[in-house]
Amino acid sequence: MRRSNTRERCAHSQPHRRYSIALIGAAVLLASCSPLQQDTPEPGDAEKIKALVQKLGLTPSWTAKLKAKVMGGTPERGDGIILFEWLARRKATLEGKLDVYKLPALKNPGTVEDMLAWERAAQLKDEKTRASYEGYLTLTEAMGRDCPMVITQEEEWLGQYRTAHATGKQKDMVNWDLRGLQLQQPCQAEMDQAASLSSYIPDTRPFTPAEQQLINRFADAHANCRGSEDEEERRRGCEEEGLALTAMNEAKLCWGRLGQVEAEFIAHRCTPSSIGYQP
Repeated sequence: MRRSNTRERCAHSQPHRRYSIALIGAAVLLASCSPLQQDTPEPGDAEKIKALVQKLGLTPSWTAKLKAKVMGGTPERGDGIILFEWLARRKATLEGKLDVYKLPALKNPGTVEDMLAWERAAQLKDEKTRASYEGYLTLTEAMGRDCPMVITQEEEWLGQYRTAHATGKQKDMVNWDLRGLQLQQPCQAEMDQAASLSSYIPDTRPFTPAEQQLINRFADAHANCRGSEDEEERRRGCEEEGLALTAMNEAKLCWGRLGQVEAEFIAHRCTPSSIGYQP
């Protein structure tokens, strides 16, 4: 009797086993067909992107809407929108046009699900970094009048950093709050130096013809570098400006003093408070 009951139970359970296997197989197939499990396309895959966006949708999912309703706030944007934003970030990284406060998309995250998670986290970091970066720019602009030499050097560094970051070569993000704080000590040192040198009496004798010729050469180059509408003329003017200023400094002529902004610069015989002063 026991053998018969066992066979009977197995016979009855067989359809249920087949049904369970079929359900599991269907679930695996659906998961493999899910847009979230597909490979993330690259910016040039137009057809793949179009098909994927249609599946992902451009509006928030019902779960995101429900979560926002329960928790309060705005629902997350649609997955299709996030895909477009990741593609824009990836394209900017590959082309060397990435904004300085944005995380670079150095590689493809893999699945669409991984990409969406990475991009959403990156956008939160971008928002914080952008606020910090804008504060840094405000600080350096304010410091420019008091310590122009320090800020000039900082602007040169910033230009190099922007280029490296835009192309993805600069992998470490800058702490802009800390960067601003680190400028305060050298700025104060420059201000103290300018104050100690302000007692020097400037040489007000008229310029000699040779000195005036050097000044005129610099003034013409400076005007072309800053004001010419012709790109080639502007490039040549900037090159000539550097050469002319070097020639002036060698002749003990300077352009601007410590603590001045460029609008206040005039040519003069160098003193220790002059920009470009050579003892």
